[in-house]
Amino acid sequence: MCYVWRAMADRAELVQRARDLVPRIRKLARRTETLRRIPEEAVQALHATGAMRAAQPERYGGLGLSFDVVFDVAAELGRGCGSTAWCYSIWASHNWLAGMFPEQAQEEYWACGCDTLSSTSFNPARGRVERVRGGYRVSGRWDFASGVDAADWMLVVGNCDGAALMLMLPKKDYVIKDTWFVSGLLGTGSKDVVVDDVFVPEYRAAPVQDMRDARTLGRTFHNTANYRIPLRSILSFTLASPVLGMAQGALESFELARQETASPAIQMRLAESAAEIAAARALMQTDTREIFARAERDEMPTTDDRVRYRRDQVYVSRLAVRAVDRLFEANGGHSIFATEELQRFHRDIHAATHHASLAWDGVAEQYGRVRLGLEPNSVDL
Repeated sequence: MCYVWRAMADRAELVQRARDLVPRIRKLARRTETLRRIPEEAVQALHATGAMRAAQPERYGGLGLSFDVVFDVAAELGRGCGSTAWCYSIWASHNWLAGMFPEQAQEEYWACGCDTLSSTSFNPARGRVERVRGGYRVSGRWDFASGVDAADWMLVVGNCDGAALMLMLPKKDYVIKDTWFVSGLLGTGSKDVVVDDVFVPEYRAAPVQDMRDARTLGRTFHNTANYRIPLRSILSFTLASPVLGMAQGALESFELARQETASPAIQMRLAESAAEIAAARALMQTDTREIFARAERDEMPTTDDRVRYRRDQVYVSRLAVRAVDRLFEANGGHSIFATEELQRFHRDIHAATHHASLAWDGVAEQYGRVRLGLEPNSVDL
């Protein structure tokens, strides 16, 4: 149990603390890229805001706020540094996910304090999970583990007996392999982890299907709206929200560089990009308000609702990318200089939207199928 003192904060205060932190992480952005991970200074600054514990269960030192406050905080942080916003959103979301595991797993996860961080990899392709007495034997390699350098735990997905499990592993059970040599989101340090024949007790495993159906142990253990929401109805806003922040940061950078520009073409491009970013923000906030209003009433979303939420998560990112591309083109040759913030936002937002959860085609297909009276042919809902 975590008994350390914590400063209470409401939603508005957390968002303001994130807003106040933007100039600092913007100054650290180039160093973050050079290090290819989030600097310890930035990690500690995030902890100091309390925003890491926004949706963390109160029982374990969290603020117990609605999970969607994480999206508003990430959208603010993204204005300064895409990598920092991305890792923040992922770390904070994992402290929500940890609340879905059995009580013994949660006690271990937060045993060393309230500021526990974890990384994840949801791709089971190179993992092997075998059921044994009392738990599972786990081996393999998992990729794209964002923020892994600062993490104390890993949450990995593996298949066992035809079902997907999310498994909780402490740092001693995996080795980090530095594979993160990329063009964008350099600072996320989304490296590989290797697990070599490790035993994972049964209580540190949770069926992914239970998470998708919002019937995990956290639903009764914590008894809040946060644990009455199907996983896929909300999780990808974790990624779309920092993307939205990157677009806002690009817009602000463009406005600063082009102050007092008289060209109507520049002004028109700025106007359209600003409208797209505002529309994306409104779409995200409308959906999340609806999701949480439904969860407060203990109602499950329909299939129509689920495909719409997934559509919107991806479409928020598509609108943000369009906005940034238009500004990048309008900025001409200045856009390509390494000293320009705009090129960093452009690289980062394109890297972010290559994440599988933000891929448009599959999500659009499911939405179209359901709207045309067909059954979805994917479990990604």
